[in-house]
Amino acid sequence: MIAKGAGLAPTCTTLCVEVERILPDVICSVLTVDAAGLLHPLAGPSLPEVYSQALDGMSVGPLAGSCGTAAYLKTEITVVDIETDVRWAQFKHLALPLGLRACWSSPICDADGRAIATFASTIAAPADRRLLSARWWLTALTSRKSLSSDMSVSSSTNDGLLPTP
Repeated sequence: MIAKGAGLAPTCTTLCVEVERILPDVICSVLTVDAAGLLHPLAGPSLPEVYSQALDGMSVGPLAGSCGTAAYLKTEITVVDIETDVRWAQFKHLALPLGLRACWSSPICDADGRAIATFASTIAAPADRRLLSARWWLTALTSRKSLSSDMSVSSSTNDGLLPTP
């Protein structure tokens, strides 16, 4: 899609939809990380808008849910029980009413190693980690180059979806 000129948000949304079609028990999302270390929803077609809005502007950190922690530590984060995991203590009230019980997130880093986005799979029960890893690779391969490029273009050409340096 990106090769044909589609924007990053529609491309990531399509990736999420396709993963969710193949694995209907999974809800996928992609969040960008701005230069200040704040998360911003880019794609999450199956998540309620109120949930995405609550994540917008959240700081990355060691206790910032799966995505915020993944971006902060620059490593995959697997949370098998959102209700009891300390990293979700401040956010579980958002996820649990939606039936979300487990979340796996991985950072997407630019060439300099800076986390520029996260890809998450959220589910009602723990899943096979290998399936989640395969989905992350699909998203990373498609979006890493585009995210890195878009981070360096002016806001007039990125539709305001991504921060500019």
